[in-house]
Amino acid sequence: MKSVAMLKRESVDKDITSDLVESLPDDASRVLGYDVLMERRSRQRLRNALAEMKIKPFTAKSVKKYEQAMLKKYGATFWVRHPNACEVILSISAVLSVVSFSVGLVLLVIDVATRHFGLSRAMEICNAFDGICAVGIPSLICLFGVGLAKGKKDAVWRFNDIRGYNKEIPSFALETAISVKKAIPEAEIRIKTLIQENAEIDPFLVVSAWGEDYYLEVWDEPGFEYKQREI
Repeated sequence: MKSVAMLKRESVDKDITSDLVESLPDDASRVLGYDVLMERRSRQRLRNALAEMKIKPFTAKSVKKYEQAMLKKYGATFWVRHPNACEVILSISAVLSVVSFSVGLVLLVIDVATRHFGLSRAMEICNAFDGICAVGIPSLICLFGVGLAKGKKDAVWRFNDIRGYNKEIPSFALETAISVKKAIPEAEIRIKTLIQENAEIDPFLVVSAWGEDYYLEVWDEPGFEYKQREI
């Protein structure tokens, strides 16, 4: 997991906005149906809890850089990024393959059926057949190769609620998740993984409150080789 070295942590500063610790958010929500302050207070409570527990999330900048690096390593092929080009090449290859082999087959039949044309005529027909095969065979190979490339699924980062996550989670990540959930029951705990074909790569433990995400832990899923970073 050498790429994980690009992840950096930073301390979280407490939010001491006074209007969020009074009854105003509750009154605004109950009387007016206005929940913006409630949302802000949830984000404040989560931020302050992380600060009090001295949990240092990964910086948003380093997470973004890491995710892009992993997508580049495991992600989209040319054919996934350019589906239109893939369709055009597939179509052209298919037409060339069918036409080339069809014409070649006809010429081969003619060659066999018209032996009386003489050696020179037979050679001309054979040369034409060789030329058509020279086009048809590469076209068929291209058709097959592009078809396989097109069938490869793109890698994508995906969130999973921890309650429905069926992979093993290392103890240090579980301890962090439990501590945060106990402090902030309304916090959302999720696992974010890079999905490539059927493999899940380098999961993150992410805690969220009303759209504000904190990436708290990351590990190498096979064998949990990566230990908690102390930065």
